[in-house]
Amino acid sequence: MRLAIAALVVATAHAGTTQEGKDFLAAKAKVDPLDTSRATPLMIAAHKGRAPVVRLLLDAGASIKLRSNGATALDIARERADAECIALLEG
Repeated sequence: MRLAIAALVVATAHAGTTQEGKDFLAAKAKVDPLDTSRATPLMIAAHKGRAPVVRLLLDAGASIKLRSNGATALDIARERADAECIALLEG
């Protein structure tokens, strides 16, 4: 069950829906599960430019220090030049 919830948190980061993310986190889902490419929901949200999801995950305690292929979520946001996500991740 927890694995399924973790997968849903990853899917939420892809879709950018904050209400579903809140629901999954309220169900005690892990905030930093890795997807098949070893990226966290925070990295995925930063890559997709989903600032509300980035904020939600940071508020829930997502780690900004984790890396996938050498990059953090902040590195990913900077690569995309996404000012809103950068501000949240630097915050």
